[in-house]
Amino acid sequence: MDQKAKKSLFIGVIIFLLLFVGALVLQLTHKSGGVKKAPVTNLNSGTYYDKNSGQTYSNPVGKTPETYNTTGGQPTYLGFSNLLDYGLSDSQLSTLEAAFYSFVQQQHLSTKAISITVASISSSSVDPNTGNSTLSFYVVFDQKTTYKAQVQYGGLSSVELVLLDAKTSVQIYDSGTLGSG
Repeated sequence: MDQKAKKSLFIGVIIFLLLFVGALVLQLTHKSGGVKKAPVTNLNSGTYYDKNSGQTYSNPVGKTPETYNTTGGQPTYLGFSNLLDYGLSDSQLSTLEAAFYSFVQQQHLSTKAISITVASISSSSVDPNTGNSTLSFYVVFDQKTTYKAQVQYGGLSSVELVLLDAKTSVQIYDSGTLGSG
């Protein structure tokens, strides 16, 4: 073998080793192929992963349920704290939860959990006439029934909840303006 052939072979071996080591490092750092898997529901322990909100809800046998420190019969609100990132105040969030609970009572539902599809949250610009903002998102009751929610809010505690059928956009509920401006 001449000098040029030996040099080419040596460079080829080095490139092959670098590619092999790179592939090995990539494989070890991304064991699941880069796809994050959702936690598995464990019905025996009373916990489940809510894919809409990305939260885990638990009600383990013999332990204090997730509904601790809520008024009796109220559902658990999953993903609702994400609305704070869109400008709702704590007071408005509490008022909004009360509006959802009012809907549950009005419809005679035995809802255990209401979950916001966090990825669906969108906000519109402030209305120059009223100074109110609007949020839209999908909300799922007990992982079964989906509604489109529109929340108009302004000031520090004023909130109005409108629920629409997710498929037909027909209005199902309007809380009217709740809280003070």
